[in-house]
Amino acid sequence: MKEKVSGSTKLNHLNPFWLHYLSLEKSLIEISDYVAITQSNFHTYSLKNMQLYFAICVETESVFEQIYKFINKGKSKSSSISRNMDMLFDHFPEVRNTAVTLNITGESLLFKPFENMFYNHEIEIEEKSKKTGEVKMDEDVQSMKNRERLSSWWREYNGVKHQRYEKFNQANLGNLLEA
Repeated sequence: MKEKVSGSTKLNHLNPFWLHYLSLEKSLIEISDYVAITQSNFHTYSLKNMQLYFAICVETESVFEQIYKFINKGKSKSSSISRNMDMLFDHFPEVRNTAVTLNITGESLLFKPFENMFYNHEIEIEEKSKKTGEVKMDEDVQSMKNRERLSSWWREYNGVKHQRYEKFNQANLGNLLEA
C-alpha cells in the first residue's frame, strides 16, 4: 500500500484509505458552500454534518484497525477506542502533537485532534493503575485532572451515535472539523 522513497514514505495513489480521505475532503468543501467554515459557526449542526462526522469517525476506526493489524502481524482483537489509544500511545506517541491548519473560507483554523484523546487516555490509565496500586499518578496527569476535562470529538461522536435524539446538536461543525 505504500512505497519507500529515499527514506520517506509516499502514499500510493490507489490506496483505498487515501481515496476515501479525498472523498471526505470533497464533502467538507461542499458543506462550506452552505456554512462558512469559521469558528463562529462551530455550534452549527445539521444532518449533513452528522453524515460526514459519522463517515470520518468510521474511517478513523478503519485506519486504526489496519494499523493494529500491521503492528500485530495480521492478528486482530475486537476494536475499541481504548485499544486503539493504547496502540497510538505505545507506537506513535507523537500523534498527540499532530496539528492541522484548515483554511477553506478565509479563516485559518488550527486543530489538534488527538491531544484531548491522549490526555483523557492517560487519565484513564492512571486511574486504573491507582486503583490497583501499580503506579503513582504523574504530575501532568494530576494537573489535567484538576482542570476541567475536555470533551473529545470521539466521545461526542458516540453520544450522537447512541443517543441521537438527545445529542444531535453535537453533530456540529466544531466536532466535525476536530474529527
